[in-house]
Amino acid sequence: MFLSKELIHRAVTNGDIGITNFKEENLKSASYTMTLDSIDGETNFELQPGQFILLKTKEKLSLNGTYCGLFITPSHLAQQGIHVTQGSNFAEPDTDNIITLEVSNNGNEPVMLTEDMKILKVAFTKLEQG
Repeated sequence: MFLSKELIHRAVTNGDIGITNFKEENLKSASYTMTLDSIDGETNFELQPGQFILLKTKEKLSLNGTYCGLFITPSHLAQQGIHVTQGSNFAEPDTDNIITLEVSNNGNEPVMLTEDMKILKVAFTKLEQG
């Protein structure tokens, strides 16, 4: 079962889920949207069709041993042919990292990536102990 907005907020408040520079407006009904860090010190980067690049989120994600996260490309990027998580789309419990993004442009047009743009959705779930 995925966490609702209220449960994500409670887990962040309690410190069970850590998101540096947490922004209330990035909290959605069942996910949190992370933002893009600068790109090699630049604020803009035009990703060409067929191009692949490794980027990072601005936020650091920390999960205690009972939560894990699933990374999802936001629909506004997917509609442009951008894929953000080609292989690494899961955050294990006890994750404590800035997230590396595997970004590719599968579309036919260049897409401008900018620092602070909403780049990655994270849906959270709590592990069931059994």
